[in-house]
Amino acid sequence: MSYLILMKHLISLALGLILITSCSSTNPNTGPMTHAAFTAAVTLGEQLALEQKPEAIPYVRAAARVVCAAADGTNVSPASIVDALQAAGVTNQTAKIVINGSLAIFNVVVSGLGTNESEIRLYGQDLCSGLTAGLPDAGSVLTVRKTQLLPPHLR
Repeated sequence: MSYLILMKHLISLALGLILITSCSSTNPNTGPMTHAAFTAAVTLGEQLALEQKPEAIPYVRAAARVVCAAADGTNVSPASIVDALQAAGVTNQTAKIVINGSLAIFNVVVSGLGTNESEIRLYGQDLCSGLTAGLPDAGSVLTVRKTQLLPPHLR
């Protein structure tokens, strides 16, 4: 599966989750999707990408640390995370694609939050959690982890 197709599927998944969860939301300040759905979309997208390109795992792991450090800051935004990644010198193309897919979802979610900094920060922490959860444990086989997390029809 090409990266472009993979990212299109990831974005489609996120937008579908946004549509499903936003219909039931009565508070516009809590975001267009639940924190759990957002974290799950980030995790699943990363796992699918790394299943295709496991050689990118160390680069994505390093990039995830940068994203987590930026998400722990006081002024969390998609732009601040991109700036942190650029400053850290994340140049591996596969890592960029995986992280950009997750950042695209983050951007869609936070664009609906306006100036609600506390919710944006929570979604930034969820981004970190999703990226961390999507990485295989050191020394484990990626396929085993994917099989354990995916529903039977996606295995």
